[in-house]
Amino acid sequence: MKVILISVISLSLVACGFQDYIAKPIDTKTIADKINNRRANDTQFQEYLVNHGYSAAQLPIQQWTLDDLVYCALFFNPNLNIARAQWRSAEAAKLTAAEMRLPTLSGNYENTDSNESSTPHAYKLSIDLPIETANKRNIRIESAQHLAEAAKLKIALSAWQLRTEAIRAVYDYVYNQKLIALLEKEQAKRQEIVAIFQKRMQVGESSNLELSKANLLLQDASANLEAAQRNQPVLTARLANSLGLSPAALASMQITDVINAEKILASAPNHPSEEIQSRAIFNRLDLRIALERYAVAEAKVKLEIARQYPDLVFKPG
Repeated sequence: MKVILISVISLSLVACGFQDYIAKPIDTKTIADKINNRRANDTQFQEYLVNHGYSAAQLPIQQWTLDDLVYCALFFNPNLNIARAQWRSAEAAKLTAAEMRLPTLSGNYENTDSNESSTPHAYKLSIDLPIETANKRNIRIESAQHLAEAAKLKIALSAWQLRTEAIRAVYDYVYNQKLIALLEKEQAKRQEIVAIFQKRMQVGESSNLELSKANLLLQDASANLEAAQRNQPVLTARLANSLGLSPAALASMQITDVINAEKILASAPNHPSEEIQSRAIFNRLDLRIALERYAVAEAKVKLEIARQYPDLVFKPG
């Protein structure tokens, strides 16, 4: 009876350690629909803007400025969410690194038919208490802390990269729109010039050479216009990707004139070059991340050295 009871308890303890596998396949259609259904007038995005200083009277945004588009990229672009998920994973790794090795419990049962033995049954129960030496646990904690700090800085770096990418995409998009408008005007003027030379040639006041030259200039203007028009869908897709929206959602947004040289120069910080260099050296996110990764590599070296010393196992008997 005791044997059956011990077996049942042992099986129960072992069963507690099993985890069921739950399949979570990637549903590409659902993800694509979610991206295509994103809109700039989303309620959660409006709340996000209010939390960042926008008033309710400004919403929903009708004329999108450069700052508005940057906030849009920070909210909808998934790269920032990826960086946050990596940071949460690194924070969880800190808890794992701080865990101490658990004691192990083992049991043994023997049955003998020897007449010399006072009892045919023999039970054995032992507990092993592991003891880590050479400060291995603290080294693991140190490594995990540096990894978590690097992941945290990566969030800020990802946000800055998103901002830079969105601004560049907006400027290229608006610049190409202005270029198309100018090339359309140039093409119209070139067509008028060709028409004038044709009339002058008909009355004998112009040569065929002048007309040919005007036609060549018209062809150049038309070719440049076609190239800019072909480039516009590419720039539209690039801007939509930077903002985390679909091209259809971007088409419904009215973007203001963001290319204003006077405004750009006025908003530029006016700091001495020495101060800018100092900030670049001590506050650059990529350098700070590199320093944290160096600290992680150093901790790994210390851990490998510590592993030269064997751990102890205490077995009270």
